[in-house]
Amino acid sequence: MDLAAIAKDVISIQKKTFNNFMDIMILFQDQAEMTSRRWANHIGFGERAKEIVEQWRTIANKGRDDSRKFLNESLDGMEDYFSGLKQRRPSGK
Repeated sequence: MDLAAIAKDVISIQKKTFNNFMDIMILFQDQAEMTSRRWANHIGFGERAKEIVEQWRTIANKGRDDSRKFLNESLDGMEDYFSGLKQRRPSGK
């Protein structure tokens, strides 16, 4: 197996690991949001406070999604780079 194929496989594994981590992080974040909404409704926060929290949640989710997209595109670029390389065989001199 040539080094370019090994590098491509390693990057693929890193990408899968990153995406699995992000999925778990999103699951925990969604659960925390749901719990905090129930808590806020139970306590009786005002409408202005709920609007601020919703804006914060929207900004946080956009940042999370943008980061995930950026890292996936970067890893795709690295995979493409290594798939374009061919193993050079050293000359037998």
